[in-house]
Amino acid sequence: MAARNRAAGQVPSASARPDEGLGPLLVPLGVLAALMLPYFVFSLASDDSMREVKLFAQALGGACVLFGLAVQGRENMALQPTRPRLATVAAGALAAALVLTLVSGILNGGHADPLAVLAVLAPLALVSGGTSRIGAAASGRIFLALSLAGVVTGLLAVGQRFAGLPRLPLQVPEPRFLTTALLGNPGDVAAALVFPAILLWASALSRNAPRPVRILSFLGLGIVLLGLGAAESVMPILAVLVGMLVHVLFDFRRRVLPFAAGLTLAALAIFSTGAGNRILTKLRELRSGQINRVVTQRDIGIEAAREMIRIRPFFGVGPGCFSNAFVPARLLAETRVRRRMVHFSESSHFENAHCEPFTLAAECGLPAASFGLVALGALLAGLIGRRRQAGTLPGAPESGVLFALLIAFAVLGVASFPLRLPVTSGPAAYVAGLAWSSLSTPRQSGGDPRARHRRLGLFLAAASLAALASVRLMAAMWQAEGEEKLLEFGGTAGPARLAMMPEAKASLRRSLFLRPRKAATWLALGSVLRLDQDSGGAWDSMLRSHALEERGETDLNLGRVALERGDAPTAFGFFVRAVWIFPRLLDSLPDEALPSSVEADVREAERGLTAGGLAPPLPAPVAARSFLLSPQDRFFSIF
Repeated sequence: MAARNRAAGQVPSASARPDEGLGPLLVPLGVLAALMLPYFVFSLASDDSMREVKLFAQALGGACVLFGLAVQGRENMALQPTRPRLATVAAGALAAALVLTLVSGILNGGHADPLAVLAVLAPLALVSGGTSRIGAAASGRIFLALSLAGVVTGLLAVGQRFAGLPRLPLQVPEPRFLTTALLGNPGDVAAALVFPAILLWASALSRNAPRPVRILSFLGLGIVLLGLGAAESVMPILAVLVGMLVHVLFDFRRRVLPFAAGLTLAALAIFSTGAGNRILTKLRELRSGQINRVVTQRDIGIEAAREMIRIRPFFGVGPGCFSNAFVPARLLAETRVRRRMVHFSESSHFENAHCEPFTLAAECGLPAASFGLVALGALLAGLIGRRRQAGTLPGAPESGVLFALLIAFAVLGVASFPLRLPVTSGPAAYVAGLAWSSLSTPRQSGGDPRARHRRLGLFLAAASLAALASVRLMAAMWQAEGEEKLLEFGGTAGPARLAMMPEAKASLRRSLFLRPRKAATWLALGSVLRLDQDSGGAWDSMLRSHALEERGETDLNLGRVALERGDAPTAFGFFVRAVWIFPRLLDSLPDEALPSSVEADVREAERGLTAGGLAPPLPAPVAARSFLLSPQDRFFSIF
């Protein structure tokens, strides 16, 4: 009988115990929390806090998954590959990429933020959930919940854009920026709608779903497409269309006519919102050769990434350190291409290359990025081999759906940063785990002598993930509290202002105690100390911020402190550098800074750049501390 069960792909009753205990509750609950909560939890304390609360929710969900696996006993939920070559390649390549990322973090320890590891560990916990028998069996319910989250987000986006629904109190340079939903940014909203759109499309075409469910799924798809159109973000729309197309190719004869209906629905949604005009505008810009406008100046991030890769090809600038290295890398790129690279938006700083392969290669090195792509390729190849087949576990999704989701995510990553957004990285990680489980089958593993150690490891991983998430969130909230007090200083005077000084300093110092490598917090502390007339403390804090990450705002504030300390030449150098990096800062210069002279120097440097000159250098006191040009960085550049 046991042999017959194994031949049929079934598990003997002795190993069918994972449906007992807390595991079947905690694992799906954790995945649901990690995937759903980032759509809805938010904070208006600061831009950082908005991102941090979503990462916190994802991490707590991941910790719940790991705890559920530990309680249930990972050995009772194990899977073994049915296509061992591809499964082994995927697992081995991912492991190699993670090891190389760890090495990159160690080599760049002077700048890398240890708490940045949370953005890697939380999705990995969801990969584990997808590769477990319980997590794979619950995928239908989880995908349904994710689809509903997409419909609600689409309704919010459309209502905010066109019906005046409650909007987040954010500045909106264009109407499309009204479509924030509860995510804060139209680009994030559109990216968050990619997976729900494809899941609703697959449900509408499912042979197993009842007709009312298929009709509701098609209506939900229309709402999600309207949300995408309201956000006017082109790459997520393209990702959805590509995902729908590859899903059709898995069963072309049956799905080609519904695909025509889906394209019609997408066209109606796009052209009934602002997305159609934006796409047409980009086509006109493409014909006229304005490539930088077509890609919304993403070439700046990519050119900076190329410099980082050129200098440190093997281990990069450090995981999560693209933002730290961006300004010096951008200036090196300007020297190479002989033109100034200034973004025409309200921000001149890139926290990533807006292209995941380039960002990964710049941060972690070419080998780590290559291994990551190999892991993705192995999963996709395995899914193609199982086309039209359901997973080996009850309730597991069809391989074509998983393939479409992963392809859409890959397309989104070409001109966006979905790995940096909890609302997209979580679903992608879970789907990657499901893809691996689709190449596997349940196996009998009771009595494994290493089972106890694995359970202990999962307990420790769950506790560590929850602790790291709590520390990072507390640091962000204290930073936001200190920055809020700093903003209030301008409208207060006398005793009230004096009373806020200690509170702001205390909040920022508590934040730095938990997260000492956050450049923005050091800069805020320096600004508070400057207003408190502690020029020495302000100078030291701003230098620490500058050593971690140069921004135009940092140079501006260093110039202000230098001017107050009586060092006019150093101040002038900082002001010229600040305006070069971020031209809008010219309006923020004090009168003593001679703004007209600063502007003249910047224009002269820009003319010189076209003739092979250099961008304005840093003043001597900090020139040797630049992220990419310090002596220790020259040593690391050999790697």
